Amino acid sequence: MLSSLRICQRGLVHMAGQISRRNFMSGHFRCQDVWSKRLSSPILQKVNVNDLFVQLDGRLDDSGSITAVDVDIFANAIVSGDHLDELDDIVHRFRLGTGSHQTLPTTHHAVVRAYLDFGDSSDLLRILDDRLNYGIFPDNYLNILLLDHFIKNGDFTSAAKIASMRMLQEDFDCMLANYMSLYACHKYLLNPGEWAPPAEPVKEDDEEIRVRVAYIRNPFFDDHFDLREPNALVGKTLHYTSRALGDSIGKNYRALGLILHKKWNEAENFTSAALKENARFNSSIIGLMDNFVGSLPEEEQKALDSVKKVITAARESSIKGDLLAEVTDQIKGLVKTEEKKMIDQQTQAYSDWETLRENVLKFELEEFNKKKRLEEVEKKKKELEEEEQEIFFFDNEDAIDLEIEKKRARLPKSKPKSVISIDYVPPEITVKKSWVE
Repeated sequence: MLSSLRICQRGLVHMAGQISRRNFMSGHFRCQDVWSKRLSSPILQKVNVNDLFVQLDGRLDDSGSITAVDVDIFANAIVSGDHLDELDDIVHRFRLGTGSHQTLPTTHHAVVRAYLDFGDSSDLLRILDDRLNYGIFPDNYLNILLLDHFIKNGDFTSAAKIASMRMLQEDFDCMLANYMSLYACHKYLLNPGEWAPPAEPVKEDDEEIRVRVAYIRNPFFDDHFDLREPNALVGKTLHYTSRALGDSIGKNYRALGLILHKKWNEAENFTSAALKENARFNSSIIGLMDNFVGSLPEEEQKALDSVKKVITAARESSIKGDLLAEVTDQIKGLVKTEEKKMIDQQTQAYSDWETLRENVLKFELEEFNKKKRLEEVEKKKKELEEEEQEIFFFDNEDAIDLEIEKKRARLPKSKPKSVISIDYVPPEITVKKSWVE
């Protein structure tokens, strides 16, 4: 009896694991076979990753710049986790240069896929979040790939971070990515994880250290890229993403997002207007609102009486149901209609990007050879001029002398120095009184 109970418990645990490890996209969505075919291109077959890194590193040290196609070839040639540190370094230093605006689209995919396949998710999220210093921007395909990857692994904190990065870029034209973002944020709110990596402990030192700074910025908070608090980020993600939806799901998440973002006046006005239009909020959303408002300090809650009244009114007319299940149904429906289309588009894109890389590399080589030929022509021209001067020196001697005299004539004439006799005696200097006694 006891053994059968244990077997039953193990079965329930296994089922719970299967439920939490949901993935919406099929295995074909990764386009792994098509992506792997890039290695068969003549360009990448000739690449030795170690040698290429040494060359790029040397050029960055010497001139401080490399081309976008160099970075693209290096990123696409990586087939193991042994070169992820070098990839991090090259992408970062290239971004700090002047040619990062020419980054090829396949570079973004190569970096994301390399870290997904061989790296750590924390390093990938750090690179994606530091857009200023790395410049890796996922498109709709990559966003869905990342969301599905983290959702499948039950890492809803990382999935919510991807959703918040979409919000910061204000990119909401893909409905499938929108619903998956809402799903990730909702799952995160049900069981919040550690949003930021734990900070290293600061060692206390008695010695006071002063650092000279060029200037001190006036404090400014843009309420967008400066957001760091998890609830505010998730709240604004729910708010902005739901605006692209025209259904009741969007209204529910928009009200919740405004509450989490502490936009109290907007939350009160939006919820009141929705209730007047006979909109009914889901009880699970009302529960999340209550939990967040109830977790605030008492002093802050005292100023939220009007907001609490609106939440109470929404609760009284709320409907019971699983909003997360409704979002899941929307995602499944969109996957059926959009996945095949997105796979075909991405397959074609990978083929087009390979042709683009070849064309860009060909153009770069032509420009390099052209520059090299011009330098050789200038060098040869200078050598011929020097030889001409040597050969015709005596024929042009008079002209050279005349040119020297002209240059001397243009020089300022110095005054002749006065000659002082050896018997010279300086006069005696007397001081006259300039005041009246």
